[in-house]
Amino acid sequence: MSGTVTNNAAAPVPLASICVQALNASTGSSVGSSRTNASGQYTITGLQTESYKLEFHACGTVGYVAQYYNNKSTFCHG
Repeated sequence: MSGTVTNNAAAPVPLASICVQALNASTGSSVGSSRTNASGQYTITGLQTESYKLEFHACGTVGYVAQYYNNKSTFCHG
């Protein structure tokens, strides 16, 4: 699983040093993680073909709140 993390500005900017955590969609347990590089890109390897939810949070950097994929604020959103 891979992707790019950006801010939500009108002209999105890639974000470095954002922690990305893959969570089992049913249980919420962590199954893998990564950190974005200078281009905002991340890769999480070793995942089975299943459904996952992604959590994004700042890795020791202030200024960003944790959020889940597609601008969701909690794990429970569909």
